[in-house]
Amino acid sequence: MKMQATITGSKLHGVGYRAFLLNQAFNAGMQRFYARNLKRDELQQVIVRVEGESNQIESFSACIRKEHPPDAVVSDITFQEYTGYVTSIHEYWQMRMVELLTQAFPLF
Repeated sequence: MKMQATITGSKLHGVGYRAFLLNQAFNAGMQRFYARNLKRDELQQVIVRVEGESNQIESFSACIRKEHPPDAVVSDITFQEYTGYVTSIHEYWQMRMVELLTQAFPLF
């Protein structure tokens, strides 16, 4: 089963939202996960895609409805089925590490 959640709010970027979502997906036992930041008009969005068993999807969805990083300001969360490819949670983690290292040590 695959699911996409779109989280919208005035303060979502730079508060550790993707790391929070990754941790929640890992705790739910997900094997596949992807998240990215977007900006729509004046609002920020985090798009998260997960793949797993229906009970894992339900657990993950319930968690992100109730919880978020302390500094995040969320105004809406929508859920929909997703049919595309979702990367493995370990590949996503590796991509994030490269992204964070590139920010810490800019290349010339």
